[in-house]
Amino acid sequence: MLNGIAGANLVRRQRIALVTTQAYKIGTELARDPANAMMLPHVQEIRRLKRMARRKKTPGVPQTPPVQALETPESPES
Repeated sequence: MLNGIAGANLVRRQRIALVTTQAYKIGTELARDPANAMMLPHVQEIRRLKRMARRKKTPGVPQTPPVQALETPESPES
C-alpha cells in the first residue's frame, strides 16, 4: 500500500511540474508582447526563483535567514 501511495505522489509531482513548466513557457511568450508588459515582473520573479533553486548549497552552512539588527528608539533629551 505504501508503494502505491508513493507512486501516486510521484505521478502527481510530475504532472504538476509539467503544468507549471507549460504555464511558465506560455507566460514568457506572452511577456514578449508589449501589450502584455504587466506579465514581465512575474516572469522575472519566476526566473529568479528557478536560478536560486539550481544553485548548489554550501555544505556545513546552516540555511537560516540573516538576523536583522533591531533599531533602538532614541530617548528624548531632557
